[in-house]
Amino acid sequence: MDREAYFRKFLRRAAQRLRIAADPPRLTDVQFPLHYHDATSTHRAARDLLLLSLATDTGDAADLTRDRIVASQSRAYDFRICSLQMHPLDRLIPLLHNLGLIVLDQMQFIIAVKGEPRFLRSFRVIFSVENSPPTNKKSVLAAFVALLHGDVEDDSLNQLIVRVGFGWRDVDLLRAYCNYYLQLGGRFGRSRLYQALLSETAVTKILFSYFEARFRPDDTEERSLDALAEIRQRISDAFDTVSDVSDDRILRDLFNIIDATLRTNFYLEDKSSHRNTIALKIDSMGVISAPTPKPAIEIYVHSPLLEGVHLRGAKVARGGIRWSDRAHDLRTEILDLMQTQMIKNALIVPQGAKGGFVIKQSGSDSLEREAKGREAYRDFINSLLTLTDNPQTTGGDRAPGVVAYDDYDPYLVVAADKGTATWSDLANQLSESHCFWLGDAFATGGSNGFHHKRLGITARGAWVCVRRHFRELDHDLEKEPITVVGVGSMDGDVFGNGMLESNNIRLVGAFSGDHIFIDPEPDPAISYAERRRLFQMPRSSWQDYDKETISQGGGVYRRDEKDIELSPQARSLLQARNRLIDGEALIRLLLTAPVDLLWMGGIGTYVKASFETDESVGDRANDGARVNANQLRAKVVGEGANLAFTRRGRVEYSLKGGKINSDAVDNSAGVDLSDHEVNLKIALHQSSLRSTSLTTEQARRLLADMTKDVCAAVLEDSYNQSLCLSLDQRRASIDVESFMNIADRFEAAGILNRENDAFPSRKDILSRTESGLTRPELALLMANAKLSMKRALLDEPHILEPEWVKNCLIQYFPISMRSCFLDEILHHPLAKEIALTVISNKIIDRAGTRFLLFDEIAAPHVLIDAVKTYLAFDEIMEADKWRQAVRNSENRMAIEQSYEYLQQVEEILAYLCRWALQRGRRLEPSKQIVGEWQRYLREYFTEFPQIVEAAIHEGGGRFKELFEGQMRAFPFMVDLARGSGKNIVVVARAFDAVAEASWA
Repeated sequence: MDREAYFRKFLRRAAQRLRIAADPPRLTDVQFPLHYHDATSTHRAARDLLLLSLATDTGDAADLTRDRIVASQSRAYDFRICSLQMHPLDRLIPLLHNLGLIVLDQMQFIIAVKGEPRFLRSFRVIFSVENSPPTNKKSVLAAFVALLHGDVEDDSLNQLIVRVGFGWRDVDLLRAYCNYYLQLGGRFGRSRLYQALLSETAVTKILFSYFEARFRPDDTEERSLDALAEIRQRISDAFDTVSDVSDDRILRDLFNIIDATLRTNFYLEDKSSHRNTIALKIDSMGVISAPTPKPAIEIYVHSPLLEGVHLRGAKVARGGIRWSDRAHDLRTEILDLMQTQMIKNALIVPQGAKGGFVIKQSGSDSLEREAKGREAYRDFINSLLTLTDNPQTTGGDRAPGVVAYDDYDPYLVVAADKGTATWSDLANQLSESHCFWLGDAFATGGSNGFHHKRLGITARGAWVCVRRHFRELDHDLEKEPITVVGVGSMDGDVFGNGMLESNNIRLVGAFSGDHIFIDPEPDPAISYAERRRLFQMPRSSWQDYDKETISQGGGVYRRDEKDIELSPQARSLLQARNRLIDGEALIRLLLTAPVDLLWMGGIGTYVKASFETDESVGDRANDGARVNANQLRAKVVGEGANLAFTRRGRVEYSLKGGKINSDAVDNSAGVDLSDHEVNLKIALHQSSLRSTSLTTEQARRLLADMTKDVCAAVLEDSYNQSLCLSLDQRRASIDVESFMNIADRFEAAGILNRENDAFPSRKDILSRTESGLTRPELALLMANAKLSMKRALLDEPHILEPEWVKNCLIQYFPISMRSCFLDEILHHPLAKEIALTVISNKIIDRAGTRFLLFDEIAAPHVLIDAVKTYLAFDEIMEADKWRQAVRNSENRMAIEQSYEYLQQVEEILAYLCRWALQRGRRLEPSKQIVGEWQRYLREYFTEFPQIVEAAIHEGGGRFKELFEGQMRAFPFMVDLARGSGKNIVVVARAFDAVAEASWA
């Protein structure tokens, strides 16, 4: 048989066995270099032709055979790589080394196939582990090709392929668990984790077997309790053989994390990405080595391109997805942000969540980096969706191929964040490609939702809070100008919209990431018009500001300038001594300038407490520009942006007399609007599923038509929250101990961490010059009170059944929606959560944080009784009528007087609740009960109509007389009227007569 015939026969048989579709090249089509013939046998050449064929299909192909040339070297093997492109030697040798192969020698051949070059490298190698037989040759070859293609990371853990016989994906799974373990912030580094797995291969093998038994979809028998218990016992026995204490700790921790895993996509074929992306859904509470506070659920995502984590505070939770640059402590960053989001989301239906990812591969330029970031975002979102239940495609069942150890879990909503601000439409496209039940409600802020910048909702909500601060300073923003220093630029949503909220703004200075703006004596009308022009200009900067409109001595400077010459006017404004100053120092002067308002509308943490270090802030980029809170001279701070102050910085500024809430309160309108968008879209989506009459386009138009009503509801929430803080501040100044008791309860429940949350102890309170708590501290209590109430009510069985709860649900939606989509509202998937959010906001915003102390009165279920009783008396008294009367008179009375009236309303409601609860009277706001008590009240009011009328229209002493006098007697009169069967007026007159006689 001639050489060509031998080749053809060998290749045909090999191609059939390996199922290669392409025909191997004919010998006559191939041109080998001369030195190839000298170094290669006929059999080897035939195998090389087969490699050429495989490389044509896949780009790269590899082969491993016993080295027949050096017979004396019994451990030597010939490792061949055929590629369509040349791979540098210094790239290939580390790959082989990390696979456990030692390179002894190498040769390269450039072979022409039909005139096209093919690159063949031959490595003479030995296995680094003594007596390692190549029984898993296919795994080694597959791993090497995966490494060349970038499907898996190159590190020493790949030696498990040779040592244990794992496939490369099996090793990558263990790598994912190691990377997650590292994100928990323990004392062991990556190399030490790998050392433990490579040293104790018997334990490593059992660990993977345990994962496989739990999650391989077709291993039903292996997932039986007995089978899993048997593997656990084997693992326990294997741990006893580990001699090194650090190895033992690491392996036990990894076993614990595997045991806490609830779902994985490991056995699913991911058609949405060409990469190997592994996602693990983990019960955080079950991870022993996880730091506190622990989220309820988290999903960890690992691939060669990205590392990501998504943390949720509850099953129904939402928050932004950010592109982070903190690769080494990504989970720590996201956990901190999730905690902040929990506080911010106290106002809305879902609790707090946060997600973030880092990319492991840097681009050569900004465009390539942006493309990689977008690709990583796509993979991250796809992974989250893969591990989320989807009632639209599976009903109430699990997705095929996913083994789940947790309850049905369909709620996943994301939002834009740092680095992902313009990718909401991409996220919604991915949602629709998965046929996810939320459709384009999955990611808020897309082109089919409420446009936050166009509506200016975040800034408008923050300005509701700012206006309250100035009212308390007796400053009318609508009539009197204010001087402002701001952080941000006019092209930004929060800064730009905020600086257009009033014609009376005199913006004397501002800075962004690139520029510094100074305008010592701005004309309010001219500067307002110029700011509006910049706001409407796409991607504008302070450099685009018309210099002709800047007052004398002002200008625009680069932030990184070394020497900026300050004019006399600028030095006077900033009270600066030096004529020359660098950009960072100028920013510090701006932040501490004596102005009316410091408006925070940009990215960065610029104010800390005087006793905090810059390192503890975690924003290294702005260390040079940061100032201490006790240096600020602004009267008011508006936090339209997140994290502009540290928690302790806010408290320190507030203690020195500054007016400030918290970022969670000031910019809550943004998350509030997004949540309304999601819940409205869900209802409309449910309607479109039930009926074909509502098209997608019609649903979008309906959403647009409701914009005005929804924005009004969101701004009302901002108004009520800021009012709650003002009322609680008055209450705390009189009785701070009740607030400290609430804080003690939150701390005992693990909701509050005094150290992390910068909440004072009783000793700290005693050391203050003024009694009480600051607004930032009260904001924290307010948020936790709402969260606590929601959680308690969610645990109540059948809570959604009463008509009054359904009415609370209906009130959440715009009036225009209630008539046409009532059925969709009542059967909303989040109906329970929405109704209880409305109830919690209504009660805490009005009655304050101390409302939770009602459950100290008697029965274990007294909180739900207190809620029912409060809402019942609120309707009986028609308390909203009294609150609105006070609000209508705000411009005609001092702000403190209006607060006093509102407190009197709440005090009588609290009194009525205590009266009922202490006597075991379980009222609820049903039509029957409210109607009966209102009849009594109307009759009772006929005894003193002048007082009632004067209280409504005049306030003053009559208001106090009504609420502190007559109303306190009302429940007793009702009791006496019921007991005697007499009219309440008769009973009241008799009671007064007896009282007068007793005083006579």
